[in-house]
Amino acid sequence: MCGFIGLVDLENQRNINHIRNSCNSLKHRGPDGSGYAHIDLKEKNINHYINSNEFTDEFFKKEKFGNILLGHRRLSIVDLSKKAHQPLISEDNKNILIFNGEIFNHRVLRRELEKSMNFRTHHSDSEVLLNGLIKEGPNFVEKCNGQFSFAFVNLIDNTITLGRDRIGQKPLYYAIINDVLYFSSTLESLCESLEQKVSISEDGFIEYLHTGSVSSPNTIFQEIKKLMPSELRIYSLSNLKDMKSLIYWQPENFVDNKKFNQEEFNEILKIATKQRLDVDVRSGFLLSGGLDSTAIVKSSYDLGEKIKTFCIGFDNSEFDESIWAKKVSNKFKTDHSETILSSEINFKLIEDSFDAYDEPFADSTSVPTFLLTKEISTYLKVALSGDGGDELLSGYLRYSWADYYNKIPTLLRPFSNFTSKVLLNILSPQKGTGQMVSMGLKDPRERYAAFFEDSNFLTYLGLKKPEVTFSDKYMNNDFDLIKSMQIADYKFYLPEVMMVKVDRASMKNSLELRSPFVDHNLIEYVLGVESNYYYKTNNSKLPLKNYLQNDFEDSFINRKKQGFGVPVTDWLLNDIDKPKEKSIINTFLISENSFTYARFSIQIKELIDMLGKNKSSARRIWRLISFEIWFKKYKKYI
Repeated sequence: MCGFIGLVDLENQRNINHIRNSCNSLKHRGPDGSGYAHIDLKEKNINHYINSNEFTDEFFKKEKFGNILLGHRRLSIVDLSKKAHQPLISEDNKNILIFNGEIFNHRVLRRELEKSMNFRTHHSDSEVLLNGLIKEGPNFVEKCNGQFSFAFVNLIDNTITLGRDRIGQKPLYYAIINDVLYFSSTLESLCESLEQKVSISEDGFIEYLHTGSVSSPNTIFQEIKKLMPSELRIYSLSNLKDMKSLIYWQPENFVDNKKFNQEEFNEILKIATKQRLDVDVRSGFLLSGGLDSTAIVKSSYDLGEKIKTFCIGFDNSEFDESIWAKKVSNKFKTDHSETILSSEINFKLIEDSFDAYDEPFADSTSVPTFLLTKEISTYLKVALSGDGGDELLSGYLRYSWADYYNKIPTLLRPFSNFTSKVLLNILSPQKGTGQMVSMGLKDPRERYAAFFEDSNFLTYLGLKKPEVTFSDKYMNNDFDLIKSMQIADYKFYLPEVMMVKVDRASMKNSLELRSPFVDHNLIEYVLGVESNYYYKTNNSKLPLKNYLQNDFEDSFINRKKQGFGVPVTDWLLNDIDKPKEKSIINTFLISENSFTYARFSIQIKELIDMLGKNKSSARRIWRLISFEIWFKKYKKYI
C-alpha cells in the first residue's frame, strides 16, 4: 500500500522540488521508501530516482526539470526488494507507473505475461500491472482482482491513464487548473502541490450535511474531483482537453436469478481470503465477533494459517461485542488482543482520528476503527477485516425496514402510510431521520434512501435539498427491491463511506486493511443468484450462518444483530459540562473560527439544548463537529 503525487504541465518544465512537500505529506501511506521521476515530453526521456531512505536537500538543489513530475511513497508488503520500489519503468524507458494498492491475483497474471514479457522483479504485483498495461492497454485492469489506484504514462501512445479499482477502495484525487493536471492519493498532498487557494463547494457542503460524506466525482472543494470507482481517465499528452473516461465495471451487469450453491459460495470466499493472505510480512485480523469477521477468521483457520486477532470493546454494554470475539478466538485458537474504548469522550483521540480524512467525514465508527488500526500497526503491516459482508448479503437492519412495506397487504398500505405520517407530524423537525422517515414513504426505494439522507436537517438549517435524489442517483428500478438496494450499497455506501473509513483510518497508521467480502468475484456471484435465499426479513445472511453452523451454537449464529456503533450521545453529553479548553463542542463548534457556527449559530444552540432528548440531535452535532475538525486542518488551503 502506498501513496503518490503527480502533475502534468505540457507547456512548461517544472522542477522536481515542486512536489517534494506533497510527497512528504504521504509518508504515513508509505514509510518504507520514496521515489521520484521527471519526464521531458519533447525528448521522450524519463529520469528516475529511487531511494529507500529520505532524499536529501542536496538532491533537490540540483536542477531536475520535466513536463511530468511523479513522486511515490511505499509501504512494502509484496516483494520487499529495492527493485520493487516505485516509480517503475519499462525496459525500453517509454512507460512508467506509480501505483497504490495490491493486485491479489498477480501471480496468475504474471505467469501469463511471462510468456511474452520480461520481468525484473521477483514477484512485484506493481510490475504485473505495468507490463499488463504495456501489452494490453488500459483494459488490462479488467483482469485485475485488487484494491488500487494508479497513474500510467505511455510515451509511445502519448497518454497518461489514471485508474481506480472496482469498488473504490483506494482514493485518487485530481484537478486541472490553468491547463495543468494534478493528481494524488490524498487531498492534502494535492492541495500542497497547487499554486493557488481552493474554495469550499456549496454543493459538496450541502451533500455532506445531507448524507455525511461527499460522493465521487465531487469533493468538498470546487476545483478538485476524485475518480469514480472503476473509472479510467485517459489524457492525451498533446492536449489535456483530449480525454476519455471509461467505467469498466458496473454491479447491475451481474444481476441474475440463478440458484444459490453453498459450496460454491464457500469456495469463492476461501479463495478471496487466501489471496489476501499472500504477503511477505506478518498479517492479522480485525475480529468484532460478528458473523462477517468470524467467517473470515474461519476461512483462514481452514487454510491452516496461524492467526493473530484484534478486537475493540466498549465499557458500554450496548455497543460491546468483545465477549463474542473471545468465543471466536477460543474456537479457532487465535492469538487475541483486546482494546477497550471508554464511554468518556477522548478529545485527542477524536481529533487524531478525524485528522486521517481528506474530506469531512461523519461516520462516528471511524474513531474506534482508527484506535484499533493504530494498535494493530504496532505489530503488523497487513490485517483482514469483515467489511463488506453486510453489503454483500443484505445484513443491515435497513433492509428489513425498507422491505417491510412489501410485506403489508395491499389494502392495508394506505393506512400504514397515514399512521406513519401522523407520527412524523407529532415529532419535531429534529427527529425525522432513518426508520421513522422510512416508514412514512410510499416508494420502498425512497424508504431505503431515507436511511442515508437527512433531508430534515437541511430544512432545519434553511438549505435547499439537492435536485438529484439518492434514489435517482444510485438505485435501479429494473430489479427487485433487494437487488436494487445492493446496487445502491455498491455505488454509494461501500465506496463513499465504508471503504473511506477503512482506508483512511488504517493508512494513517501505515496499516493495510484487506476485505475478502469486497472481492469482485464474490460480489458478482451473490448478485447473480436469487435474493430470496440469502436475504429473508427474519433470517438474513443465511450463507454465513450455514458456513458457521458446525462451529458455533445457535445462540451465537442467530443472535440479534448488534452492529458496530459508538456511544455518540453519551460522549457529547459528557462533553457539555467540561471546561472550554477540554470540550470538543466548545473548541471546534462554538468558536469564532467555526465555519458552521457563523452560518447556523441559532440552530446549533438549539441542537445542543436538545442533546439527550433524541438521537438525531447528537448525530447532527457530531456531523458539524467532524466538519469543523476537518476545516481547522484545511483552512490554510482555502
